[in-house]
Amino acid sequence: MHLNKNELKNNWLLSQDSTGNAWHLAACRGHVTVLKKLWSWAREMNLNLKEDLLLVRDVSERTAWHLAAERGDTGTLEEIFDWAKKAKLNFEVDLLLAKDGNGLTPLDFLRDCSFVSEDKKAQLLQQWKHYMPDS
Repeated sequence: MHLNKNELKNNWLLSQDSTGNAWHLAACRGHVTVLKKLWSWAREMNLNLKEDLLLVRDVSERTAWHLAAERGDTGTLEEIFDWAKKAKLNFEVDLLLAKDGNGLTPLDFLRDCSFVSEDKKAQLLQQWKHYMPDS
């Protein structure tokens, strides 16, 4: 099967349902390889990487970073964080302290996640510390 760029963009990259879009689904399931491919396609098509991928929200107002933090998927968190740096996101507002529909941030999810060791949480929080307020 061969998809043209418009089909790829509209039917795969930007199409949303009740669970979000392909970006959300890949982040929620920890499929970093799929995220890398989606990122690559989005760049090839000159999509707005901030608005169309990094900041897009699902029906619960969660970003892909929220979903990865909720799962405790540190590999996905680190990958998305690197892409966010490349896209020059405002880390405090757009990523670290972005609230979902229930007022929870990705950091709230990560701090409460029992799947991640306290050492790994401390390591990640230290890495992100200078992007957070009062640091």
